[in-house]
Amino acid sequence: MASNRLTDRETVLGAVSAALGDVVTEDRVLLTLQAHELALVHRFGVYLEARLRRELMQYGLTVDLDYDRQGDLRKLLPARPDRDDERRFRPDLIVHRRGCDTHNLLVVEWKKKAGDTMLKCLEKRIRSLVVNEDKHPSYDYQLGVLANSGNDGVRWRAFDSRGPVDDWQHVGPS
Repeated sequence: MASNRLTDRETVLGAVSAALGDVVTEDRVLLTLQAHELALVHRFGVYLEARLRRELMQYGLTVDLDYDRQGDLRKLLPARPDRDDERRFRPDLIVHRRGCDTHNLLVVEWKKKAGDTMLKCLEKRIRSLVVNEDKHPSYDYQLGVLANSGNDGVRWRAFDSRGPVDDWQHVGPS
């Protein structure tokens, strides 16, 4: 792993998987009631923070929901061919150092019962946030995760600068 990376990928992905398992186990009612995705993201963030406590303290990182800042500026999505301008952007969850874009560990986008078209669009978004191709704005997250929840649990897939880390994973009730 490159020396500018905060922590190893396996540590972060293990914490993500365990925290998703905690959501499915401890907060299953949110899935069965089809609660708003922010309720699910909040609980995931609580569990993720507990699982990454050592790394958060070591690197001075914070878990934030709907964080819309890049330094002291608004966070923007890169312009796309189907849009004329950049758009304001609030990732569902990020692990980062506030006010600094050199310590962006994880970005998470979460949807409920999303179809293939939406998942492909979100995958492109995640990939643009973890790949630094000298685009403006550049966020350079170490890892990105796309989560898709349903009544039967959560499917998720992780991305790094090279693309998908693995196939879709499923965390469901035991």
